[in-house]
Amino acid sequence: MNKLDPKRVATFIGVCTALALLIGGWWELSVRRQQQPQFAGPQAPAPIRQGEVDTAAAHATYLARYVNSTSSRQPGMKMVAVAVVSENGAFNFALNAAIASHLKTASSSMLTSFFRPAFVTGGLFASAFAGSNGIFDKLDLSKSLDVLLLGREQVQYSSDPSLENVMTANIQLEITAFSIADGQSQSWTFVANGAGFKHPEARQMAEERLIKQIANDTKMSLGF
Repeated sequence: MNKLDPKRVATFIGVCTALALLIGGWWELSVRRQQQPQFAGPQAPAPIRQGEVDTAAAHATYLARYVNSTSSRQPGMKMVAVAVVSENGAFNFALNAAIASHLKTASSSMLTSFFRPAFVTGGLFASAFAGSNGIFDKLDLSKSLDVLLLGREQVQYSSDPSLENVMTANIQLEITAFSIADGQSQSWTFVANGAGFKHPEARQMAEERLIKQIANDTKMSLGF
């Protein structure tokens, strides 16, 4: 039986040990790489949840019911919505125009058709006129407006026994301007009378006089 050369045995053991260490190191490095998170580039934004989409769509539908237009802001311009409601619950565009014309300045944009009829029939006009700032938030008015000017018209008819078949119409117009930013308000009241053989004639005369009063007024202002 041949004797083993001690030197060769030592060399063989050294080589085997080196190979074992090399293989072990490679295996450990491979495992670590698999455990580390891989970054292929910038992370994609989190997907929008369906609930968020539904909520946004519902809010858009809500706004569309009450608001005609979310007018874009113009730099340096004060955005003002004017909405006067007659005693029958309809918008009075003649008075809207009269007020807008009187208050118009070079630095203001007057919106006379900002709201839809549902703003009145749905009760939002009454709430806003009473000073409920919650309506401003629900309709996102701060995104479109600086001032909301609301007017409410009330009419009373009477007849004078000494004037046969002549009717008298008494119109009272209450106007309140609200600052959307801080909820401050200013109010004014106008009163006018008109006469005619029928209600519409008396009312028309009273309203024409009301419009003249507004045109000549020196107290109304949008400064808060």
